[in-house]
Amino acid sequence: MKWIQGLRLLNGDVQVKMLEDSNLLMYLTPDESLRVRSHSLTGFEWGYGGSGPAQLALALLLAVGVEASRADQLHQAYKWAVVARFAKDGFVISHALILAWVSRRGKDMSPDLEPSPWKVPEPD
Repeated sequence: MKWIQGLRLLNGDVQVKMLEDSNLLMYLTPDESLRVRSHSLTGFEWGYGGSGPAQLALALLLAVGVEASRADQLHQAYKWAVVARFAKDGFVISHALILAWVSRRGKDMSPDLEPSPWKVPEPD
């Protein structure tokens, strides 16, 4: 199974790795996502809604094979639904879970019009 792991290092820097089972495939950098849209020249972040998390959301979608224009369309919704909710110290997420989130969006559906499946419903 393929995974993406984000770690916060002791010096405060962040590191994002792509793994298959326990084998390192590569380190994920902002380079590819910056060619699609530039949110953060200082790199990735997570655990809140800002420019670093937006860059990471876009990079995660691209890393699992989402086409660039589709990833650009969805990454802000993905940031708020998933990346902003990652623990500050780190995260692990499977490629399958990212792709499942994307598939629930439907090809013609605007991400701004669909509620997040992870959002807790308001009490009546």
